[in-house]
Amino acid sequence: MDYTYKTIKQSETGLVLAKRNDGKYVVYEYSAKKAQVYSVVPGDMPKGSGLWFAHNTNEGISYVTNGYSESYARKIFHENLQ
Repeated sequence: MDYTYKTIKQSETGLVLAKRNDGKYVVYEYSAKKAQVYSVVPGDMPKGSGLWFAHNTNEGISYVTNGYSESYARKIFHENLQ
């Protein structure tokens, strides 16, 4: 399935909460300077250490994120604002 995303909230630092076209929610960090997106949710991180990153496209967002419930995604979004 080709996913599309609608931004729900975006912080000044680039943290994004978005709704995917299948009804799931994702959280990622966006760098305008590098035009890249980065994984934020613990379940989206590679095993061991580090993070995933990709170009700021629907395909890139799909690469660095998994879909979650709205309540879990909002919780992660607010935890990462601090």
